[in-house]
Amino acid sequence: MKKFVCLALPMLAASALAHAEDFYLGANLSSATRGNIQIVDGATKVEQGQSKKGLPYGLYAGYALSKDWAVEAGYRGEAGAATFNLPQNYQMKMHTSAAYLAARGNWALNEDWTLFGKIGIARGEAKAEISGKNPPPAEKFSRTGAYLSVGAAYQVAKGVALDVQLEHTDKLKRDGLVANMDRIALGVKLDF
Repeated sequence: MKKFVCLALPMLAASALAHAEDFYLGANLSSATRGNIQIVDGATKVEQGQSKKGLPYGLYAGYALSKDWAVEAGYRGEAGAATFNLPQNYQMKMHTSAAYLAARGNWALNEDWTLFGKIGIARGEAKAEISGKNPPPAEKFSRTGAYLSVGAAYQVAKGVALDVQLEHTDKLKRDGLVANMDRIALGVKLDF
């Protein structure tokens, strides 16, 4: 996934330097994810919530092909990790991230408001680490799948917009662990 971001973002940046007025950058935050884990002890299933939550964030860069269409690459990660307390004094930390490449369509409602949608491909990755006495090795798993997003942007000044968007990527699954990376994000977009 890091190779994907390392290749996609410089290519977008290099092409945008030729026409800097068509380049844009953005950043967003979302509320901490709510996660739970099912612990099976014999015939009993117990659902346990997180003891700590990570703060999801996103960074993206894009190149406007026209007023209505753009190509965009981005990275979504978490500051911190989702932490779960497990039986026998074990603790599991879950880190998730995703990189995407998407086409973006814009529909201007008026001078201030724009609706947008994105469709593309995303590579999600999750890493589960367990700490305690004689813990098992960390598990890393990933998946490449669809990236979809819809949102609205409000132009607060020339070249500066506040936006809200609903983002969807495929769930990451491995041996009973499921990481759902769908989210609602609030952010800012800067046009150059």
